[in-house]
Amino acid sequence: MGDMGGQIDKMVSFIHFEAKNKKEEILAKAKQDKEAKKLEVVHREKLKIDADFNKRIKNVDTQNKMCAHCSACALSAGGGGNAAFAGRSPPDEASRWPS
Repeated sequence: MGDMGGQIDKMVSFIHFEAKNKKEEILAKAKQDKEAKKLEVVHREKLKIDADFNKRIKNVDTQNKMCAHCSACALSAGGGGNAAFAGRSPPDEASRWPS
């Protein structure tokens, strides 16, 4: 009967060993999945930021072209500057924005 107890102890040890190995495999896989997901999210957000940045650059370029066009029109009309402020000075920065 003593031999039976030894076999049971060996089986229990084997089961604990296998469980420990399985736990380590699961944790390693989870860590790998987490890193992959993190890289995916970072990449996706970088693309969004790049798209937003490019959109802003395009808007600034468009505004600059519009301002250049308006200035050229005002100069050709003899206004000598921005036609919106013909005969008066432009408002200062503080008066443009509500407090």
